[in-house]
Amino acid sequence: MAQDGQTTYLLALKLDLFPDTQSANKAIVHLDSLIKSNDNRLGTGFVGTAIINQTLSECGLSETAYNLLLQRKNPSWLYSVDQGATTIWERWNGYTYESGFHPQISMNSFNHYAYGAVLEWMFRYMAGINPDIDNPGFKHITLSPHIDSRNAIPTGQERITYVDASYESHYGKISSSWKINKKNGNIKYDFTIPTNTTATVILHLQDKCNKIKCNQRSLDKVAGIVSHKTDNTKSIINLLPGKYSFTVSK
Repeated sequence: MAQDGQTTYLLALKLDLFPDTQSANKAIVHLDSLIKSNDNRLGTGFVGTAIINQTLSECGLSETAYNLLLQRKNPSWLYSVDQGATTIWERWNGYTYESGFHPQISMNSFNHYAYGAVLEWMFRYMAGINPDIDNPGFKHITLSPHIDSRNAIPTGQERITYVDASYESHYGKISSSWKINKKNGNIKYDFTIPTNTTATVILHLQDKCNKIKCNQRSLDKVAGIVSHKTDNTKSIINLLPGKYSFTVSK
């Protein structure tokens, strides 16, 4: 029996089930349309919600992932927050100010963390902190933040303009933050690479926002930068331990 839901396409993309790139690209476009036609709301349960934002970012749809994160209508993370949630609920509408507690008591837990998987996306994609699969334990770190691209030009909408995250690894604290200047669209990134590790920073470049400096100097003049390569969409920078502040401007 054919299925045409968000979870169906998410699982097929996440598990790489499509026979070729052309089919996968059509599926990505269709998944995006399924979400947008649903008023940028989730159409997933425990299985699909656990992977939705991660898969969207992997497929180049981080803006759609941000739209889901910032959605306030039911179902969404912020809908529950707006109803007073301070934990992750089993149901998005387990309690509402208008109707009180959901009547199905047997499936109305208020400490049910499945939907909290979005925090993985917040660390791995919003902040961009990832281990290198070939160097476990964060011996080598990948820092690849996906910013809320709609902030590049202020729109007046409620968007994410600032992220600051850290992880206490075996080697020390790894930190990653970024902030968008709402006046000019410039982006400032700050990273901390602990001792006895190395890191690869991937900066995803916005349209016309592709001039990069580190610690207010050109990349070639910063001692901790081992190598760097920039094309029209991203800049890949290999770093030694230390603290680095990058600016990306027009």
